[in-house]
This record gives sequence, C-alpha cells and structure tokens, in this order.
Amino acid sequence: MSNITSDAEYYVPEYVEFVRIDESKAAISTPLSKKEIRGASVDLVENIIALGRGGSTVSEVDQETDFSAENISTLLSHLETEDIIQTTRPECDFWDWLVDSPPEARKSVREATIGILEPDCSSTFHEFLGELTTVRLSSISDLPETIDNLDILVTGTIGANPEFHQAVAEETQKMTLYWLPVRLVGTEVHLGPLSGVGKPCYNCYRKRLLASTSNPDLHSREMVSREEHSRQPEYPQAVHQLLTSQARLEINAVLADELRPTTDGSVLITDIQTLESNTRDVLKLPGCEICGTN
Repeated sequence: MSNITSDAEYYVPEYVEFVRIDESKAAISTPLSKKEIRGASVDLVENIIALGRGGSTVSEVDQETDFSAENISTLLSHLETEDIIQTTRPECDFWDWLVDSPPEARKSVREATIGILEPDCSSTFHEFLGELTTVRLSSISDLPETIDNLDILVTGTIGANPEFHQAVAEETQKMTLYWLPVRLVGTEVHLGPLSGVGKPCYNCYRKRLLASTSNPDLHSREMVSREEHSRQPEYPQAVHQLLTSQARLEINAVLADELRPTTDGSVLITDIQTLESNTRDVLKLPGCEICGTN
C-alpha cells in the first residue's frame, strides 16, 4: 500500500456518514459496512471527511490540522483501502444506491426547500449537510407566510410535546403541506407519521395510541412526564446526529418519486441505546377532526 502524495486529490462520497460518539470514539458507516474508530486518529478522520466532501488534498488537511503530512497521507491510504475515500471524483453517490434515475432524484432534492421548526428555540437537529436548502421558522405562525416556498416541513422536539404537534397538524392539513414530525422521547427517536393529503395525521396516531391503552388519561399524563424527563440531562451530540441522519433519509424519500418513505402511514421508533428500530402502523381515524375530509 503506497501513501497518497501531498498534492493528490481525494474525495469522500456523500453516502459516507461520520458520527462522533465521544472525544476518543467515532463511527463511519457506508451502505455496506460500519467501522468504529478510537484514539487520537478520531479528530484527524473527522477533518479528512469534512474537507473531502467536495475534494481535498493532504496539503489542505495539513494546513487545517496539527497532524503531520506523513500521518495524514498514511491514514488517507488506509481509508482508501477501506472504501471510505476515493482518489478519483466519485461517479456514483448516495442516490446511485437507492434509485434507478439518480439525476432526477438529485434534481428534486436540489430544487426543494425544507422548512425547519423547533419550538422554544430547542436544538433537536445536529445539522443538515449537502444539497438541502432549508428555511428555519421561528414559530407556527410563520407557516402561512412561507407555505408557498416550502416542499416539506420538518419539526424537531425534545419530548412528546403533544400540544405543539396537534397545532402543527391543524396548520399543515389546511395547507396540504407534507409534514414530518421528529422527536426525542426518553431513550427513543420517533419519526412520523408523515402527514399530507390522503395520509393519516398526527391526531390519528395520538388518538389511536391513547385508545389502545387501558387508561388513556394515565397514558396521556405519562407522555407529559416522559417529555419533562427527557429534557434533563441533555442528549449527547451523537444522538442529535442519529436523529438528523434518519430525518434526512426520510426527507430524501419524500422528495424522490421512486422512494416510499418509511414514515408514510407509520411511526419509525429507534432505541438510542441499542439502535434497534421498529415501525408502528398508523391508520386514518374515521371522522378525524383534522384529516377526516382529506
């Protein structure tokens, strides 16, 4: 294995995901594998991936970090053998793994505008990378002014926050806007259900959830209790990265015609501690006061 020279370009495909777990541990995942990194190289790998999204070189990484050019070159060569970086500009990317017509999918995402709404100035999402164009809303009252410019609304909350979601459900249903609710509840990430014309809404989900319990009033109080508990202590950054990655995949699926979102008629629930996921089906509620006529 020969080291990559200082002026040779390298590229990081968009399907490569880097998640920082703590100061000395991180994970790199691709559609076919997941690798764990430990020790001092975590910082260097994070910089290599961030700088290489659009193409970079050993010299550029050397200027941005405290690592020697020799160490950078050696690590880049190792990452190349692991198929994490490429020394030629990638001809395939995330969309080539998922759809038959990648150019159309890329165009749909590139031209779309995603509204981001987080109540009480919370910071649910880590960051939205890549080609997504986002508009941050300060409150639900901003929706009427921005509706014509949005293709989908994504909300993020820490806690179940049923009153907030009920209010958003009413507004988005009036506007026939796609809406993806994302929430951190206790030790779980909840995505969905995806709302839109002809789809079951959040009100259908919550009322069916309460009706399925032996004591709906008690369950409702437990939801509020879990919401309050989930605010303390703060979640680590890795949890917000996980939530954001899942939300981004769902957004892509909504915007690309060839894909069917997992949250279309379902709630996707991921256990933060075990990373086990399951879906909970959501059926339209007959006579639902929010989506019953759609």
